[in-house]
Parts: sequence; C-alpha cells; structure tokens
Amino acid sequence: MLEPEFPVPVPILLPVPEPLAHGLLVFTFLLHAVFMNLVLGGTPIMVVSDWMGSRAGNDRFRRLALTMASVAPTVLNLTVVLGIVPVFFLYLLYGQFFYPAARLFGNGWIALIGVLLLAYCGLHAYKHWRGWLSNRPRIHLMIGGISAVLFLGIALVFVTLSVLMLNPGQWRAVQAEGFLWAVRLPSVIPRYFHMVMASVAGIGILLVLYGAALGSRWGSPPAAPWLSDPGYPQWVMRYGVVWALTGTLLQIVIGPWLLLTLPEPVLGSLVNADNPGAVVFFVSLTFGLLGLVLLNAALMVPRARGFALTGVGSLMVTIVLMVVVRDRVRHYWLSGDWDPGTLPVNSHWGVIAIFIALLLGSIFLMMYLVRALVKSLRARTE
Repeated sequence: MLEPEFPVPVPILLPVPEPLAHGLLVFTFLLHAVFMNLVLGGTPIMVVSDWMGSRAGNDRFRRLALTMASVAPTVLNLTVVLGIVPVFFLYLLYGQFFYPAARLFGNGWIALIGVLLLAYCGLHAYKHWRGWLSNRPRIHLMIGGISAVLFLGIALVFVTLSVLMLNPGQWRAVQAEGFLWAVRLPSVIPRYFHMVMASVAGIGILLVLYGAALGSRWGSPPAAPWLSDPGYPQWVMRYGVVWALTGTLLQIVIGPWLLLTLPEPVLGSLVNADNPGAVVFFVSLTFGLLGLVLLNAALMVPRARGFALTGVGSLMVTIVLMVVVRDRVRHYWLSGDWDPGTLPVNSHWGVIAIFIALLLGSIFLMMYLVRALVKSLRARTE
C-alpha cells in the first residue's frame, strides 16, 4: 500500500474517541470554509465589482467593492487560523496518508508561505491605496487581480494535496516527476473547479445575508450612507443572488464531471442507498435544486426578499451536507487501506472539555464581531 521510502508516522493514541474526532474535523472544516469562501470567491468578485463600478460609473458597485476590500485582510487572517484545527484532526485520523503526501510538496511549502504573504500584502494595498491610486484605476485593479490569482493558485495546491493523499500508488511517480505532476490526477481539476464555484456561490449567499442585514433594524445606527439610496440593500441582495446562482448552476456540469473521476468503489458507495453517505448526498442535491428554483424566483419577482433568503437557506444546507459528503468520500476511498476506528484511544476529558469550551467561546466571539462589523459598515460615511 505505502511506498517504503516514505516516512510514515506510527499510529498514535487519539486524545478523543474517533467519532468525536471525525465530528470535530467536519465541523471545524466547515467554519474554515465559511471564511475561505470570502477570500477565494470574494476577492475576484470584489475586483470585478470595482471594475464594473469604474466602467459604468455606478456608485453601488464601488461601494460594495470598498466594503469587501475593508474586511478582506481580516477575513484572510481568520481563514488561516481556522484552517489549522481541521488539519490537526485530519493528521490525527489520516496521518499515514496526509503526512507523506505533504512531504512530497517539499520546499514548496516555503514558497507557498511567500505567495500567501504576497497575496495578503496585495489585499492591504488594495484596501489602503485606493485613494492614492484614484488616478490609476488600472493599477489598483491589477493589484487586486494579482491577489485573486494567487489565492486561486494556493487553492489548487491544497486541492492537489487532498487528492494526492488518497492515491498512495501515485506517490512514487510524484517523487520522480515533481509535485506538479499530481495535478494530472483525474479528480484534481474537477474538484478544484467544484471548490471554486462553491466559493462563488458561498460569497453570493453571504452578500444576500449582508443585504438583508442592511435592510433590517438589526443594530441599525442613526445614520448610514445609503439613506440617500434606499434601494441599496435590496440591490446587494439581488447582486448576491446572481453570484449564488452562477456558482450553483455551474455545479450542474462540474458535479457529474467530478463524480465520474472517482474510483468505481467510491462512486458505488456514494450512490448506494444503504450507505448513510449516499442519503446525505441525495438530500444535499435536493436542497441544492430547491435553492436554484427559489433564487431564480427571487430574480424574477421584484423585491423578493423571502424567496432570496429561503433560497440561500437551502444552499446553506447543501453546503453543510456537502462537507459531510466530502468526508464520506475520503472515508470510502481509503476504506480498503485504513480505518480510523481502529486507532487506540486515550481520552483526556478535562482537556477535551477545555478545547470545546474554547471553541464555543471563539464561535460566540466571531458572531459578536460579525454583528459589530455589520454595524460599523452601516455607520460608515462616504
């Protein structure tokens, strides 16, 4: 199964029972994915919105791009921090596969950190140099575009790593040819586009929710710049619906492409109604189709706030369930070689309680910060 020349970690004692570790892996990855959507899908949409505002002279596009640029660096920080926890649980459960695959990337990790820092600096430049580059809008847009491309490149590396860890039979070829050879693995490109389009749909969902918050009395300040433009919150919602529909509709093509690249046993397990993962998969598809119908209705009916919110609610259920399906696919793929349930457990419930308390505290803190951020954005003056 594993190539002997690769250093494979010895199975370690799990600090938590395996079902709890799996649940925390899925849950913490979902938290990471929420903020990842804002970076991976939000950065290109931010640049496109800014470009449309400059080209058409539309203040709404420019205002939204300014809002997205103001929060992008902070969101990137949260994305990186929240990405550490699921990697920890992934290493606990699948270290025999994840560690050797990560080693094959070699010194590329140093370069990847440099690329991430460059993209991070680009977000800060895009945010703070707007006034300085007001007479050079193309340079300003180019800075944002470069950051967006760098984030897309980083995402490709991690998708490739995720697929490579599932294919130990290809490790010798990757060692001989280099990590970029792994991009040729059948599932890499469709899985990459699947993730990118999910991020586009995800940022669309968040824009709908942001527009709904702007139009509500939730933490409403006494004054806001869009009081002269009362249609702005509704416009943000419809703009978010467009992006949510775009990302979801393209999955109709990308999804089957990805399924056809899965190994036959994995695909069979995923469509076998006797497996819980298959039930979750088909339920997620149902909610996805429902979301498409409702979002389409939201575009066709004026001021269709109810359709938009219900539609994004359906897509949010789809995203949550698809994270579970992603975990099940990994489980089915490696089931012939490895079962995390066989790992010995030495639970330390005191430490576990502290970890869960800190995790819940962090979630409530993030909710508070999001609420404060919405109030701040509403109170921002032009």
